[in-house]
Amino acid sequence: MKAASVFQTITPKNEFYLVGYFDDIRKLPALGVHDEPYVNLMLLKDGDCSLLFVAIDVCIVSKEKIEPVKRRLSEKLGIPYDRITVNSIHSHSCANGFDTELPAPKDNPEYVDYVGETIVRAALTLPDKLTEVRAEYLKTNVRGWYSNRNDKTKPFDDEAVLLRFLDGSGRAAGAFLNFNCHATVVGPQNRYLTTDVIGEVRRNLTDFAGIMPYTFTGASGDLGNRQFRRGHGFEELSRVGAGISGEIKKGAFRPISMEGFHLKFFDYHVRYDNTKYFEEYRASLEQVRSALASGKLTADQTKNRLAEEEQLKGKLTVEQVDFHIVCKIITLGGVQIVTFPGELASIFGMRIKQSSKAALPLVLGYADGYHGYFVPESDYGTTYESLVSRMPKGETEKMIDELRKCL
Repeated sequence: MKAASVFQTITPKNEFYLVGYFDDIRKLPALGVHDEPYVNLMLLKDGDCSLLFVAIDVCIVSKEKIEPVKRRLSEKLGIPYDRITVNSIHSHSCANGFDTELPAPKDNPEYVDYVGETIVRAALTLPDKLTEVRAEYLKTNVRGWYSNRNDKTKPFDDEAVLLRFLDGSGRAAGAFLNFNCHATVVGPQNRYLTTDVIGEVRRNLTDFAGIMPYTFTGASGDLGNRQFRRGHGFEELSRVGAGISGEIKKGAFRPISMEGFHLKFFDYHVRYDNTKYFEEYRASLEQVRSALASGKLTADQTKNRLAEEEQLKGKLTVEQVDFHIVCKIITLGGVQIVTFPGELASIFGMRIKQSSKAALPLVLGYADGYHGYFVPESDYGTTYESLVSRMPKGETEKMIDELRKCL
């Protein structure tokens, strides 16, 4: 197998807004940049097959915004469109532009164009960098830094994986980093761009990995550090990032074969009459507004209620729901990567990995589009994620059962 990677900064040049929270302060322009955002590209080539992975330091990548970039990459590099994967790191304090779910006061098409051009230029350097590699990975568990953010006693996926590709001299030609946590350490009152905990851990592990890793979070729709947080600022971000990366560094590398490529697609159609839920939405909206008016909520509770209010208002404007969940199942020897266009609850990520026959199964979330939260039936009526989900109660279980049959 051959591999090559490249990363480039994508710091906004003009006025921009931060997206990820519905707080009123986010209606004001960002004040500046705390840490630089990046695009990180990884090209893998097995025989005649090439795969391109692109991670963008933004909150969400909608299919509409990223599709033109993927088509240009396919044309320029000669890689089939369906073998290009683009994901976001899902920081709630990055620049607006690539999302349609979290609109800012002003659109930012210039930023989308700038990032797209940066990605294409960086991608064109990759073929000349390709080098023969061997793969090794470490897999460990991270406890005491994040958990199920609604109930820390519930099971959650605490696996962290660093998969790296070494050339003949032992130098890293690329790496994948996966751990599952919402990038919401820095709170909604912040007005400085930050890649939050995903970027902080990535930065802390760059020397350890030998290269800046292509980083993604998997099934982390209900995961975060809410119960462990000691603050909402950059000092806390530094503490949490050091803690998580310190746990990952305790792992030991072992070799793994990535020879042999197979690609499969999973397509699940979601379609229903949304008007039959309107009374339920109105009742929930009334409860949310009553809670906000009470003045008794904590900062985290207020943040969630504001988000619920906006999402419920939006759901009341949609009469028919009709969309497709499209996942890629990429098998490379002992590694299997399942992409997902949204926020899976942790339990579903664990079920996917348990059903895989691969030595190292990975879930790559927030990839190739965004369809919101996917939560277990038992959470409906009790969590923010269930309240704003576009999936009817029990539908996600059906979808995951079908997906597991394809692994």
